[in-house]
Amino acid sequence: MMSGIRRDLESVNRLIGQALEVNLELDQQEKEPVEIASILDPIVEAAKQGDQVINWQNEMSCVFTLNSLALQRIISNLLENALRYGDGKPISIECGCDKKSLTIQVQDRGSGIPEAEREAVFQPFFRLEKSRNSKTGGSGLGLAIVRQLANTNGWTVQLLERAGGGTCAKLVIPMD
Repeated sequence: MMSGIRRDLESVNRLIGQALEVNLELDQQEKEPVEIASILDPIVEAAKQGDQVINWQNEMSCVFTLNSLALQRIISNLLENALRYGDGKPISIECGCDKKSLTIQVQDRGSGIPEAEREAVFQPFFRLEKSRNSKTGGSGLGLAIVRQLANTNGWTVQLLERAGGGTCAKLVIPMD
């Protein structure tokens, strides 16, 4: 019983640490011009696990003035979800920009998110996977953090059904 209590306390401590980390990022980061691929490249490299395929081609140069830490955290969380729930199938990251906005999509081929729950998953501690096993589900904070960071920066994030199965997490950042 004590080991279960210790595990629960460790989990709560991790959750508190994540929340504090996000608040620090929000308070300390200023907007700056960044080349988007310089943010995405290291995130994709760090996420590659074993023989997991992540399709990302750095084909176009997009420079945007934005909170780079917020973007890093959002893309990391979206990619972590795609890896966790994508059933080991290839993940695609697409990036496009024009004079009005930057759009980044993280797409997986997992079982997808039921339409009725696509907004609910952005609520803190909401999990589609109901077990308490951290190997099969996260803390329930990843997408809540994504939504909080996006809203704080005036960006939009949504989860869409991917043609052919899976989920498309779409982040749109308007040009300032």
